[in-house]
Amino acid sequence: MRHGRGKGHGATSGRYRVNSSLALRQCFLEGIGVGSAPAWLVQDLIDKGELIRLLPKWRQTPQPVYLVYPSRRYQPLRTRVFLEFMTKRITTLPGFHSPRAS
Repeated sequence: MRHGRGKGHGATSGRYRVNSSLALRQCFLEGIGVGSAPAWLVQDLIDKGELIRLLPKWRQTPQPVYLVYPSRRYQPLRTRVFLEFMTKRITTLPGFHSPRAS
């Protein structure tokens, strides 16, 4: 996690682990525990007051998102349309930004 230029980390332990973002979201809603989640997963719940940020000045370390597809001289129209859509749509989701815009 980051706070300004500082970094922090800590060991966690627990008996319950999930590898599903929807299960994680549900666990937060049911008060099962404390955890970290990407903004796109929980920002609507924070905005509605259903969840609160425990460390509001701290942020997760950003991680890149890639659209991976085969390199071809002529891409099918559906591939080009999908890539254009995702390029525009991803940057509108909470927690995502375009590296070119920073």
